[in-house]
Amino acid sequence: RAGGDRGRAGQAAAEGLAEQGDDPKLRIAPTLYSAQALYGLGQYRKVIATLEREPSLHDTTLSGASLGLPLRPLLMRGYWQAISLAELGRFTEAEALADEMLALSDERQPFESLYALTAHGFVLMLRGEIKAALQSSSSAFTIAEQHDIAFIIPVLGSQVGYLLAAQGTAGEGLALAQRAVQTAEQIGINAGRSRWFARLAEVCLRAQELALAK
Repeated sequence: RAGGDRGRAGQAAAEGLAEQGDDPKLRIAPTLYSAQALYGLGQYRKVIATLEREPSLHDTTLSGASLGLPLRPLLMRGYWQAISLAELGRFTEAEALADEMLALSDERQPFESLYALTAHGFVLMLRGEIKAALQSSSSAFTIAEQHDIAFIIPVLGSQVGYLLAAQGTAGEGLALAQRAVQTAEQIGINAGRSRWFARLAEVCLRAQELALAK
């Protein structure tokens, strides 16, 4: 908890410094990282409000490289906003935003396609559209593996594993769900682990691995 408090304090300080400057682009990275932190805390309405009050995040021409970001801010904004909308059950808005991300993403930029497909798969998964969700999530997982983007493996391994199990391929789903948790432990990712463990337990039940589900 103390670490989280320090992180939020640091983020607030970064936002304060950005507000004092003349360049609105200085607010972009702190705003995006604030949204990410708020999502991790389950404050989905605050994620949406935080992202909506920064107009620069809608600029299609603004590159991520100039701001030290892995992809265009537009698509990072879309990712956190779409999955937050889905968490709130606002599926029509969430899917429209995810579709927009797919249309805008540059296939030559792995991170752009990765974020767009991951968001699209997540929105459809929460909506209960398992087949379509699996298609998008599996495509994202392939990109992550091809380009060795390790930090997203827990997210997508859990997502694809759960979807495979829900579609009846529990054995394959269990292997991926287990890999998601193991990768998170190996690279020290804590945010999201409770969800990944919960999905792993459900996949274990579907695979009739009751001992593992405990």
